[in-house]
Amino acid sequence: MPTLLTTKQKKGESIKAFVERFWSMTLRCPSGISQSTLVETCRHNLQTTLLAQIGVEEFRTWKQLVQQGEQAEEIVARVKAEEKDSKPTRQIDATHSRVIFSAKKIRYSGNRG
Repeated sequence: MPTLLTTKQKKGESIKAFVERFWSMTLRCPSGISQSTLVETCRHNLQTTLLAQIGVEEFRTWKQLVQQGEQAEEIVARVKAEEKDSKPTRQIDATHSRVIFSAKKIRYSGNRG
């Protein structure tokens, strides 16, 4: 069981791949641990971005965990895509700010001279 507690989802690893890897490790554990306890342990070892999307709902089966995890992955991917799409706007704003700042410098240098 200590190995399961430290087995975390790797960056870029899909929920399905992680659950399969975690599940295969559970086969080497003592048989006295309930499936729901193993599923919850697996859930707690997901990446925090997925945990935030899944919330506090408890899962009793591997299938439920994978289904909810895949939905959470889709949401996280959409959020990242939207953030990526909005970055050029920020860069344009930053460029615009530099232009304004440069114009102020010229104005100030003109007043001093």
